[in-house]
Amino acid sequence: MPVETDGGAIGVGGMLLGVGFGIVIGFGLYHVRFRKQRLRLECSGGLKRSASKPIYVLYAGPRCPYSIKLIVFLAEAGLLEVTQIVHPTQQDLDKISAKMGKKAGVPTLKFNDDSYMNESDHIIDYLAKTHGKNRLKMEVLTMFLSGMYRDYMDMHSKMYDIASKIGTHGKLTSGCAWFKALDKDGDGNVSLEELLDGLNVTRLLAEARRGAIHEDSKWVHAVEQTDELIRDNPNFVEGYRLRLILATISDNYTMLFDAADNILRLKPGDHQSLLLKAVYCKSLGKTAEFEETMKLMEASSATISNATKSLMEQVDGIWEHPIKTSIESGIKEKLSILALGSPADDDGTPRPRLLGTLKKTLEVAKTYPEAEIFVTGGAVSSSMPEAIAMRNWLVKHGISKNRIIMEMKARDTVGYSVQLFASVLVVIIILIQVGNYVEILPMLRERNIKKVVLVTVLCHLQRSSVLAEAVFDEGEGDEIEVIRIGGESDFVGEKLTQRLKVERAASYRDLARALRLYEQRDFKRRCSRFTTAVKKIIHLRSFAQLNK
Repeated sequence: MPVETDGGAIGVGGMLLGVGFGIVIGFGLYHVRFRKQRLRLECSGGLKRSASKPIYVLYAGPRCPYSIKLIVFLAEAGLLEVTQIVHPTQQDLDKISAKMGKKAGVPTLKFNDDSYMNESDHIIDYLAKTHGKNRLKMEVLTMFLSGMYRDYMDMHSKMYDIASKIGTHGKLTSGCAWFKALDKDGDGNVSLEELLDGLNVTRLLAEARRGAIHEDSKWVHAVEQTDELIRDNPNFVEGYRLRLILATISDNYTMLFDAADNILRLKPGDHQSLLLKAVYCKSLGKTAEFEETMKLMEASSATISNATKSLMEQVDGIWEHPIKTSIESGIKEKLSILALGSPADDDGTPRPRLLGTLKKTLEVAKTYPEAEIFVTGGAVSSSMPEAIAMRNWLVKHGISKNRIIMEMKARDTVGYSVQLFASVLVVIIILIQVGNYVEILPMLRERNIKKVVLVTVLCHLQRSSVLAEAVFDEGEGDEIEVIRIGGESDFVGEKLTQRLKVERAASYRDLARALRLYEQRDFKRRCSRFTTAVKKIIHLRSFAQLNK
């Protein structure tokens, strides 16, 4: 994603404006929102859009307040109708930089066919002069600049000041201060949800310090912070635990093994690090290290060792099962179809992976025309809820809307297989799907469903199945059989092969999390329950001795 700057000033993202922004001008409503690489403009009342070719191209960023300031100006000046607004890639900006002879960021205006200008105030002054507009008389722009914009810039200035004063080694802030900021409950350990909640803060600190941010680099900043933390505190075991969890959710295997080894150096026999190291060694074919780690685990805790073996057997059983790409006909038992969501564009257009799921869902739905169809997913990486996009596509292709049940609650990540918690992170998509399963399970029980056809794309099928079976086997009621069907996606050939390696490793991690064998607190709870049970046994024995 592009660097967001304004003529060398601090480039900021923004919780402030998000991806959508409504502007009311007179009797006209302009709603501007980002769709893929391009902004879509919806207009009702007021000014009319021109059918002529735009005379300007504005390269804008959805998290850049300078870009939004320009869009407010364009709307109030009546120039949106002659401006094409584009959300550029970094490659686009590199090309513009070459033409300008200096580094380009957002916002940048293209005019006179092949001329470019950046810095929001310079662009506004140019456009106001060219079109005879007086920016000082623009009420909406003035309101924006004196209100939300000013408040955000004040907040950003404070964050920059904090980041500059606390920072060491030229990083965002000191490792210890950052760790304490993430540790909301003050227990001396950063849990996964605390880490996820802290990623936005980490990103904002990065923006304040550096004036540039890439949307896909959320892990980079957190990794740098853990580097800082460990460099300052090389024997801080909880710092390595944070690094271990961060490594699992970002699929950074080198960091994972380094963190696990350092935890074991400081705390031999540690259950969390032994388990995670073991399952990743197994998944990645590190046979000798796997066997050695399992020996250490057995010596440390037979209970955890047996739980780890059971976990791996569950995952391996599913991954060694042949993948099906079509549904057999003639199933007599009552069944339902469960189609797992993935992102669509803002207008509901399915992206390649969702399209693959939908095509396969349509195929199954036609084979079993009486089956209800559960479609899942909220608005995650776009403004369109996945379940709504899926329902609309299926209805458009001949499926009665009365057959379709939408489940949109599982936008949040899941704490455990029966407990949901809110999180800003959407990257761990499989955990979102555990949320889907948890929400849908009671509905299946109510309908006395014995078979579920689970539909998702091939690259995601086994990993999704691991969690589906873990959830559907839990609780009261008969077991629900899961029939797994995979659809095509943009992962094919060698790309698919490499993706499946990542998916298999993540399957162990995700099932460990669902089974409460993942975070340090999980193992503390297990030890606590064991200690309580032992105390009860001792108490009962003592009571029996007294009453002989």
